[in-house]
Amino acid sequence: MSCGKDGVGEQEMVTIGDAARLCGVSSRHFRRLADSGLAPLGIRLGRCVRWSKTALNTWMADGCPAIRKGGVA
Repeated sequence: MSCGKDGVGEQEMVTIGDAARLCGVSSRHFRRLADSGLAPLGIRLGRCVRWSKTALNTWMADGCPAIRKGGVA
């Protein structure tokens, strides 16, 4: 899934399964990381939640720092 028109501001969005595979963990573990503030928050699109592939890659390149202090934002 991409956002933007004509390639401007396009950002690949991935499912929780794709995000988990990208990070090398299970979907359940990735959801726990995101819920506890240790991974980037997803973006809710209706009933679906998607993660920015760019944000995930940046987060991993930075050593997976905590995004926020515990709890849901």
